[in-house]
Amino acid sequence: MSFQSGVSKRLNASAFAPQARRATLTIHVIAFAVTVTFSLHHLVFDSLLIGCFATLSALGCSLSTLALFHGKPRAINYYVFFLFQYLALTGTCYLYGLRGIVLIYPITAALFYILTYKHAYFLALIFFVSGMIASINHFPLDMLLRISVALLTSIIISGGFAYVVERQRARLAYDANHDELTRILNRRGFITELEKKIRETAERRQEIGLFFIDLNKFKAINDNFGHHVGDEVLRVFAHRVSGTLRTEISRDQHPTPYYFGRFSGDEFVIAYRLKNKAQATPIGERLLSVCNSPIKIGETTIELKISVGVCFASTTGYDADALIRKADEGMYVAKARNSGSVYICD
Repeated sequence: MSFQSGVSKRLNASAFAPQARRATLTIHVIAFAVTVTFSLHHLVFDSLLIGCFATLSALGCSLSTLALFHGKPRAINYYVFFLFQYLALTGTCYLYGLRGIVLIYPITAALFYILTYKHAYFLALIFFVSGMIASINHFPLDMLLRISVALLTSIIISGGFAYVVERQRARLAYDANHDELTRILNRRGFITELEKKIRETAERRQEIGLFFIDLNKFKAINDNFGHHVGDEVLRVFAHRVSGTLRTEISRDQHPTPYYFGRFSGDEFVIAYRLKNKAQATPIGERLLSVCNSPIKIGETTIELKISVGVCFASTTGYDADALIRKADEGMYVAKARNSGSVYICD
């Protein structure tokens, strides 16, 4: 993963969470205020060189803040910010020693909440080593070594804490967007991913086919065999379809599925990237051949049939809600015509 993609991934992960966005904006505004104060102090009273570097850092911070305010963070703003923070920090360590060293920890700690951990540790190490080398003319070697050990320990602990927080956040995000029973995307997660992909494909005028799948007579399975059997049928079905999708990707003989999710109790959805609408027919036939077959749960054999409705993003004007609604209507048409069939909407 490149540095820029690492920044973009971390930014995009929090871009859709209002609380995370507000917290990030607050941190940026505080950082901007502190950096401006720092630069003005040095421009007026101390080193002109450090003041200029700090001013450029403030400029980078302002660009980043503006981009976040408009909801369009750009990694290039962080390149500028980190570059001039590095220059200002190193210059301060060289000219003032301890005054620069005390800035190393808060700057490096912030890296772990913006970048991927690999890049954050790499940049934190550069900031740390450069600051220590620049300060060598202000401290005896033994004192500088003790400061280095304490500072490096603090950076490692900060990175570890940030990692734990990030893992917890990622787990909560995963649970919020995945079905607890089948572990595939739930309704919320599927719609979120579909909306993002539709925006991308609309700009490129590409095609998305949405396959809306219903398990016929699933209520009878619950009534006749119990809900525990019904739950196992759903798990096996989801596993069967997921395995088929992975096989198609590995063989590269079929259009690539974007997402597979459980839309409601016995309804599932698959979004495919298509070159043209004609590709939907063999996909539907493949789904029928894989899914219209018995499922064995212990000593019980369940006969399974599905009905599939298909609609295309270009047909509904690249609108996610309309696409899902139209594919759902197609599924009911397929169910009314014949149990275990596919209906492709015009």
